[in-house]
Amino acid sequence: MSGPRGNRGASFARKAGPASLDNALVDALRRAIDVHRQGNPVQAAQRYEAILKAAPEHPDALHYLGVARHQLGQHEQALALIGHALDVAPGYVDARNNLGNVQKELGCTPRRNGRTAPCWRPARALPPATTTWASC
Repeated sequence: MSGPRGNRGASFARKAGPASLDNALVDALRRAIDVHRQGNPVQAAQRYEAILKAAPEHPDALHYLGVARHQLGQHEQALALIGHALDVAPGYVDARNNLGNVQKELGCTPRRNGRTAPCWRPARALPPATTTWASC
């Protein structure tokens, strides 16, 4: 499962509203990701939730909260959160990959009877430049 990495929050925050809110969201996301990287998904989840109170459609906060929930064994919540991140940002490759990873752990396999399973089709349908990052 791909954990928190990169600086995707900065690009979203620039579109979100006033500059002071943008900077606060970017800083909050960076701190949450740092906590998550340090191996504390409980505290990271609390921080992602705080971000989502200010920006409910923040794709990075939704995705990483889903990753944290998965790490905490809350798989159904993880599926819903990562799925919501993909509703907001359909081309979000890391989220698509992690959605496939959670689904796989819940019993959905990439191939059934020689065909791609329904839960993995969206990842396989990404443009060729991004399929190397998807759960294929």
